[in-house]
Amino acid sequence: MSCRSEPRGSVRRGPRAASASGVAPRGSTRGGSCSYVIVALVFLIACGGKQHGGAEDLAYFQCKDRSAEYIVVGSLAGEELGVALDCKDAGPRVRRWKVDSNGTRDDAAHSLTPGEFDDVWARIQDTGWANLQDCGASKAGDPVYTFDIKNDQNSASFSCSGRGQLPFPYSSLVDELDQVGAAITGHAHPDPGLNE
Repeated sequence: MSCRSEPRGSVRRGPRAASASGVAPRGSTRGGSCSYVIVALVFLIACGGKQHGGAEDLAYFQCKDRSAEYIVVGSLAGEELGVALDCKDAGPRVRRWKVDSNGTRDDAAHSLTPGEFDDVWARIQDTGWANLQDCGASKAGDPVYTFDIKNDQNSASFSCSGRGQLPFPYSSLVDELDQVGAAITGHAHPDPGLNE
């Protein structure tokens, strides 16, 4: 492949010869292969920024005692469901568990890179969790969501009950934790620390 340019107005000879008027025929590839290479290089350079992760990032990671957890009791999906984001005991990770009606607990955990943890934490921080209080009047049979969130400067525990979607920003907390918890794959093990 050659990226040399041809002078303007020149006529290409060969399978894709120019028309008699000197205008390149429709579908001409004059300079086309070079433009594809240039576009590909631009995309590679744009996507080649700093990537999160690795042992080097973990050495500089500051946990700051951050954790966020919700537990829902009485939902249709199980007697108890929970998702927790923490970093104090086993580095940045997410844990997920479910207790069925027989009392059987299914636990799983997944390590996160410091960048992944910080990204999720930033979205949790944006909910204003430190200022949230209990919400929703509890009716008999409604699922009850209990939240425990803390860092090295604040801590908050509050609950919210009701059927359907929780009000904002409580629903955002559940959504963020569920989204990172969905990354957990594989078979669960009774010890959450063994599901890395």
